[in-house]
Amino acid sequence: MSRAKLIEKIKGKIVDDIYGSYEPIPHDDFKIGSSFFNHQCHRNTVQHATLHNSKIYMCYITTNGRDPVLHFVNKSGDSYQDNTLGYEWKLHDYWMIRKIHKSEYGLIRDTFQCARNTMIKKYISEFRIWINNIQPVEVI
Repeated sequence: MSRAKLIEKIKGKIVDDIYGSYEPIPHDDFKIGSSFFNHQCHRNTVQHATLHNSKIYMCYITTNGRDPVLHFVNKSGDSYQDNTLGYEWKLHDYWMIRKIHKSEYGLIRDTFQCARNTMIKKYISEFRIWINNIQPVEVI
């Protein structure tokens, strides 16, 4: 199997897992947030939580039922905010993973990397990741 096909196969398995195992966050529960468009959602949410006393949640986002992405959003009161994608939150579906504890804020990059690696390793061995030179960012 080619490297590209292997990556697509893993993505498909992750999407199936997302749809079968995680609760969707309804679009009605969102309000527009800031839009940094910088691929640093984990850091953006910590910044927002620190300045505005909001909470942080880890989630998956999918676009058109494909292309899984590990992502972080803020929550203030009853409303979630995507402070990375801003108004583009409407283009994605969100799936709740868990709340991030304040003790994790200083280690948010490690939390992000660990969650991404854990999901990938559910579907492919470390040996196959290594032999195919698959980078986590290529998968989720």
